[in-house]
Amino acid sequence: LGLNLRHDVNLGMVVLEDNVFFTTEALDCADPETVGTGNSVGYEIGQDVINYLGAANTIDDLFALGNKALAGDDISPLSLGDVTDAMAAINEGFDECRLLDGFAATKAAVAHISIENENNGLKVYPNPTSDVCNIDFTSAVDGNTKVELYNIMGKRMDVLFDETTTEDTEYIVEFSSQSYPNGIYFVVVRNETYIQKQKVSIMR
Repeated sequence: LGLNLRHDVNLGMVVLEDNVFFTTEALDCADPETVGTGNSVGYEIGQDVINYLGAANTIDDLFALGNKALAGDDISPLSLGDVTDAMAAINEGFDECRLLDGFAATKAAVAHISIENENNGLKVYPNPTSDVCNIDFTSAVDGNTKVELYNIMGKRMDVLFDETTTEDTEYIVEFSSQSYPNGIYFVVVRNETYIQKQKVSIMR
């Protein structure tokens, strides 16, 4: 994990929001603004580790916990195996510059992810945007749906929508891009069975 953190200076800043994270294969590993391709894969960190980290829950914090455990410091109720399993999940999940899609409580929470596909029912426009941006999506299920904005480092910037939705119903969410610095962001629409993701550029 230490080698990976030195290789990617942004990796350590990723916040571990839940005990399962999902990543996809990078379309172009050499392009820092690339998108993911294919299905999302879930990797389990371990709820006990997430609970132990508490508010100090970045990958850098996990690395510090690993050093503490290796030094023989008290990390109870965790075991050294709990910590090494969590770090192994990070190493595997981000191997070959895989891209973060988001977090969930269980691997079963997300069945499929659709990325950068004009037929996936998710539209973000205008794109690039300099003012108000519209997010148009069709709910895949009856139930709670969230629309979140992530920066290119995988940090969640905002929850733009968090409401109960109806299957096959279209929703439009507006947000002001003026609240965010110029750059590349990802709009993520998630519910209990499906994730959709689109890249959006904010340029002024």
